Amino acid sequence: MSTQGTETRKVERHKWPPELGTSDGQINHWVEFSGFDFNKKAKTCDIALYIPPDALHTGYKSEYKQLEMGAGGVAAAQNAKGGEAGMGDILGAAKDMLFGQFSEGLEAAAERLLAKATPETIAVLRSRQTGKIVNPHMVSQYQGPTDQRVHKFTFQMMPKSENEAKDIQKIVRQFKTAMLPSNANADAATAPSGFWGYPDEFEINFFINGNMLDETNSLFRIGRSALTDMDLDYTTQDTVAFFEGSPYPVTTEMTLSFQEIWMQHRGLAEIGY
Repeated sequence: MSTQGTETRKVERHKWPPELGTSDGQINHWVEFSGFDFNKKAKTCDIALYIPPDALHTGYKSEYKQLEMGAGGVAAAQNAKGGEAGMGDILGAAKDMLFGQFSEGLEAAAERLLAKATPETIAVLRSRQTGKIVNPHMVSQYQGPTDQRVHKFTFQMMPKSENEAKDIQKIVRQFKTAMLPSNANADAATAPSGFWGYPDEFEINFFINGNMLDETNSLFRIGRSALTDMDLDYTTQDTVAFFEGSPYPVTTEMTLSFQEIWMQHRGLAEIGY
């Protein structure tokens, strides 16, 4: 039984493999997926699965953007006396450079060049004369958290019997139902119209040696998440195989991708996320 908000609903618990968390101690590490209705907050699914190899991976990101503060004419150069050079000084320096490189007969051409010169051209001329460039004053501007974390799980399930295969399909159906929108206000189940209801949200918890990870853990916790992608493969070693006399496959590979609905911040990191 699970109580969330104002509703109480009985949810069937599923696990894989069957010996998960049993007293024989063979599989004492697992990950638990608890689904909740978006609006009513009632529990909709309760699934425990072994921890696959790709599950213990996470990442954190802080977004920065490079900005050029710009110095303009104020910090473009310094004159010989150590003061800040004005635009007239820069123009004069450019003229001196041109006149020093060319004969006096080309002075008029240089004047025409300067008359049409853009600020970018003047900056290039000054740079070539001094052998220096203006400091662009680049800074890294923090943009805040911009991405939610994504966690991926790939489960290889090979049941030993038809009954175990049926249990796996119940697990698959619960995940499919939880990730897709509802169409309670639709005209027909196969051709819905009107409004879509939000899919369920998940709480995902790791259990190590039978104990749920908390803020003291050495791994990481996963924030409340939405199931955004589900991939199913029923192929068995490049062929098709079913239990004799039944439609249940011998192999089920299920890949799930969950995206957190929280933005990570320092407060969450301090309690193990």
